[in-house]
Amino acid sequence: MGHFKKYHFAIIVTLLTGCTFSPIQQELDYVHHRFVYEHDLKQYGKRDWWAASYRGDCEDFALVLQRRLADRGIAAHLVRVIAKDLQGHIVLMVDGKALDINHKFPFTLESAGYRLWDEYPVAPNEVK
Repeated sequence: MGHFKKYHFAIIVTLLTGCTFSPIQQELDYVHHRFVYEHDLKQYGKRDWWAASYRGDCEDFALVLQRRLADRGIAAHLVRVIAKDLQGHIVLMVDGKALDINHKFPFTLESAGYRLWDEYPVAPNEVK
């Protein structure tokens, strides 16, 4: 469903039910719609590079979403998790819910089979 159609769907749901989508869900939808997955090695020539960009991998997605939420006054922090496939993965935590590149709605780490590994105050390559 295109951005235009999603927008109109949200308006129709709001008018018919009186419910509105939360600012968190609005921003998650916005970033999901615009984000293009591309591995860091292809994009930057490095195995791992963190950038708040609409093109990249899981940590880039999380950084973009974190900044958009911060612009709305919503605090969120990055965490590294171990996914079901035992690979490292970055998610954004907001009020006990996780947001990531793989899910269209907020979720709990447990429901996705993720285990907490580490927390990040800032992106590793931003540390001076």
